[in-house]
Amino acid sequence: MDTEPGSPELLDSLVRNGCQVLLPVVTPQGPLDWAAYTGVRSLRAGPWGLREPIGPLLGAEAIATAALVLVPALAVDWQGIRLGRGGGHYDRTLPLAAPGTRWWSSCVTTRSCPWCRHSRTTSRSLRL
Repeated sequence: MDTEPGSPELLDSLVRNGCQVLLPVVTPQGPLDWAAYTGVRSLRAGPWGLREPIGPLLGAEAIATAALVLVPALAVDWQGIRLGRGGGHYDRTLPLAAPGTRWWSSCVTTRSCPWCRHSRTTSRSLRL
């Protein structure tokens, strides 16, 4: 959070309206793990200045239950190529999402981003 998509107000509103909100929990090498967001008080400091949920871990495969995934990005180009922060966590996680899952990035848009074989294209970019 803070530098990630979704303010606490947005997350609280989604929960109040019956949505299950899962937040990532950073793992050392593998894909991201996930835990349910139950309120801002249920967060703790995590790696890289992020806040993570303190609830039970649901496993990396929990992303397969998502209808929409908000993915942080520094930029997204016009072809949907996402430029992340270089850790590769989302690149290792997004292939575990169910086929057809929409994922959006909130970031600036740019003419082109570097692409490599593990890059995934975003469904939508929320322009800042």
